[in-house]
Amino acid sequence: MPEDKRGEHTAEKGSTVLYDYVLSPLYDQVTVLIPASITPNSITLFGGALCATSFVLQQQGRFALSALLFGLYLVADNVDGKHARATGQTSEWGAVLCAPISARPRLILPFSASR
Repeated sequence: MPEDKRGEHTAEKGSTVLYDYVLSPLYDQVTVLIPASITPNSITLFGGALCATSFVLQQQGRFALSALLFGLYLVADNVDGKHARATGQTSEWGAVLCAPISARPRLILPFSASR
């Protein structure tokens, strides 16, 4: 069993001061709350569902709920990889799965403004 490193923060090269000193440590603490039995891929898929639901709600004019779900998507998007590394559950499939889901907001953003 790999050493559990959840909750440990390390600055990431090329990231912002806000991410390094505020957001990433917050995400590290959220990661500690996730049981090791929950797979990183399930976190990724859950985040993708949150993002898609947020988009639909935005199109319906339900902006507050859309913003809340999008914020939760951002947490899931940042926590999935941290959880995978901390629990030794990294995989090539996880990286392949995460890439298009992480890119989804950049792909649908132009359409969300066209309402």
